[in-house]
Amino acid sequence: MNVPPARLSDKLIKDESYLQKKSADWIWTITVLLVVSSVASFFSIRNLLQSAFWVDHTNAVIYRLENTLSFMKDAETGQRGYLLTGDEDFLEPYRRETGKMPGRRGGSLCCQTHWPGRFTGSPEK
Repeated sequence: MNVPPARLSDKLIKDESYLQKKSADWIWTITVLLVVSSVASFFSIRNLLQSAFWVDHTNAVIYRLENTLSFMKDAETGQRGYLLTGDEDFLEPYRRETGKMPGRRGGSLCCQTHWPGRFTGSPEK
């Protein structure tokens, strides 16, 4: 089955344009997939960074609470010793520890910058 040369060149031109169209379709498909993947990665990384921030924040609050509890135990021990013996030497740990407590220095156990007015007892509006 011989195809005349004119028809053969027409067929090759049609095949070539078909291949170019398919290649362009694939390029657009890959580009769209890359854009969607990039956007999804961006939001995933952003959420990961926010989660890491809140984990660090929570660890800082726990650390401050543990220190406060330790200060309170030491102060309570000194106060108890004074109340039992009447010896003012026992008040030294009490005085030392009450000066260190975060609430006494104007510090905060929880970062109030994240929730202004939330832990002060004032109603939020």
